[in-house]
Amino acid sequence: MRRLELIFRYAWTSPATALGLVFSVLAMLAGARPRMVNGVLEVAGGHLRSLMAVLPRCAGFAAITFGHVIIGLDHSLLRCIRAHELVHVRQYERWGVLFFPLYLASSFWQLMRGRHPYLDNVFEREAYGKTSVRAEGLTGRSTGRAGMWRQLQSPLVRCARYLISLASASLVSYRSLP
Repeated sequence: MRRLELIFRYAWTSPATALGLVFSVLAMLAGARPRMVNGVLEVAGGHLRSLMAVLPRCAGFAAITFGHVIIGLDHSLLRCIRAHELVHVRQYERWGVLFFPLYLASSFWQLMRGRHPYLDNVFEREAYGKTSVRAEGLTGRSTGRAGMWRQLQSPLVRCARYLISLASASLVSYRSLP
């Protein structure tokens, strides 16, 4: 029965894992090295840290999980945040391919509520709640919740919030018409 359950978990997460494998190949082309740890493929190192510096600050990450694949900036960092990323692996096992839209919906919902789309995301809160990893440690500075929000809030996010507020104002004025 245990073997059947394991096969099901890997099959249920296979679409996300396949996407992770594609990104892993790209990471390995940038010099990253793969390792199998706890039944999960971890890919890290190489030029990933310098490539990450090119991305907008709001798109950056220390590590990201796709099914049973974790891609991180380097293996020493992955050792520190492995427990957090393994919570995401378990979330993929629970939700399967539904994890993608649910994660995005949670971020969008938090953004609409004026909250942080990453720190207040229900999946991140679960991962941070079950581990000793803290978001401030991933940025290299302890700025607190409000400071981190200001650091990660990009012009694109501000623009999206502005457009949504305009749409909401238009809807309110439309409803008030006779």
